Amino acid sequence: MAVVSDNLVGVADHANVGKVIKNSLIPGAITYAQEIGRVLRETKEAGGDVASAICDDKEGKVLFRGHISDYTCETRDGFNFGEIHLKGERDYTDEAYRIWFKNENIISYRNGEVDVIAPDLICMINGEGNPMTTPNFEVGDKMTVIALPSPEIWTTPEGLECFGPKHFGFDVEYKPFEK
Repeated sequence: MAVVSDNLVGVADHANVGKVIKNSLIPGAITYAQEIGRVLRETKEAGGDVASAICDDKEGKVLFRGHISDYTCETRDGFNFGEIHLKGERDYTDEAYRIWFKNENIISYRNGEVDVIAPDLICMINGEGNPMTTPNFEVGDKMTVIALPSPEIWTTPEGLECFGPKHFGFDVEYKPFEK
């Protein structure tokens, strides 16, 4: 339905009984998301740096701070494909960052060199400290890019086969980002 409607369909999916869901989810995934939400809320209320607070709490890393200078987004075969281009600000002045996505942020480049790649998480936070999702932004928007470590199951050989760089056509070996 997503392909036929050009991604204009809304769905509630994965409806099931608790036992099936419990055995289908990565253990702790919902709690992890709730904890990030708590850190985001508490940090915003205190007037702090949301991106840094999330990274401190979840063993992540701030990758880049800047503004969107350009982006492309094309919907085909039920997926959003594109790139986000950033120009650096503050400590990142005179630097460039690029994120390639296929619905999810798959690979990022800092000054033309691979920086972080799936299955590690490449996340985007706007100037107000809120999450940014593709393609819900505009040229000129402020963006902080952070990395969070992949759930361990995705870093196994089987996990990388399903959601690693080669699955997306990149001839790059997965290497976890360095804090």
